[in-house]
Amino acid sequence: MLATHTRRAARFALCVVIVAVVTSVCYLGIHANATTVALMMLLVVLGVGTRWGLAQATFTSIAAVLAFNYFFLAPIGTFTIADPQNWVALFAFLVTAITTSQLFTLAQRRAEEEG
Repeated sequence: MLATHTRRAARFALCVVIVAVVTSVCYLGIHANATTVALMMLLVVLGVGTRWGLAQATFTSIAAVLAFNYFFLAPIGTFTIADPQNWVALFAFLVTAITTSQLFTLAQRRAEEEG
């Protein structure tokens, strides 16, 4: 049971690290625009949702929205959620997380039924 909790905590930590790496590369390295960053973050959320499921994908979505908001949406350096762009980004990340994890779960069940 402790190993399960440790593994789960490690996954959440890895989600934060992945978002931090993407943010760092986009902000410090390639100076990407907001659209590019949003698409990269969506890919991260898709990957996490496919690999680990809903809890980690939702957590990653929230981490991605916070990083996206703070580093790429005006006013940069603040956590302003009043702007409709920020709500759209949050909604897109959360819908992606939920849809991906649900499709992955469905595919796993079908594979188990066939195998």
